[in-house]
Amino acid sequence: GWVMLCRWICAFGLVSGLFYGIGGKDGVGIAQSIGYALSAVAVSIGVSQFLLNRGVAPARIWGWRDDTASAEPAESWIRRYFLDEDRSPRWLALGLCGGVVLGVLAHGYVQAVQWIPSVGEVIRASEQQMRSIPGLAVSYAVIAIGFAPFAEEYLFRGLVYRTLDRHWGGWKAVGAAAAFFAIYHPALSWLPVAAVGAANCLLFKHSKRLAPAVILHMAYNAVVVLWA
Repeated sequence: GWVMLCRWICAFGLVSGLFYGIGGKDGVGIAQSIGYALSAVAVSIGVSQFLLNRGVAPARIWGWRDDTASAEPAESWIRRYFLDEDRSPRWLALGLCGGVVLGVLAHGYVQAVQWIPSVGEVIRASEQQMRSIPGLAVSYAVIAIGFAPFAEEYLFRGLVYRTLDRHWGGWKAVGAAAAFFAIYHPALSWLPVAAVGAANCLLFKHSKRLAPAVILHMAYNAVVVLWA
């Protein structure tokens, strides 16, 4: 249970610390990537096991299923988690296009807020720090594109939004879930991140799968990180 989860996280922290200890400053990027990636995997597995022990199958999180619905025994893994209907590929394409569009808008937002002197100083200092540590930019890209979308969509859409939608429904649930998602990130990114959160809530509910939301999230992060 939770004890095993804590052990996993501690073990992964020790592995990350080992990379940092061996590589020093040059190992920060690798240590950060390994630490976040393994911790995200451990937390996701731990939460999934916790819910499974209480009768909530993973398909009920990754797919928009009713409380009484369960996966059919003959249902394929791909159909269960990615493709539900003939139009499902369109939802994946919509997620990809939506992520690119929101990423471009986020880039424009960052360029605009830099005209505020204090904000511009913060952004330039962050960019300077990113360049000063070897491998940190690559590490951040790996985390943002390869791991964060899966862990964050599972948490903020699969768990938080589904719960809020069950109790509140409508735009109130979308707005609250988007706000929770935004404040999880740095304050300067709240506006574009909230837009991503709201878009993914709607995409998840209408597509009935988390996969399109994950694709949107990955595309958005890719545009923001690689363009920067």
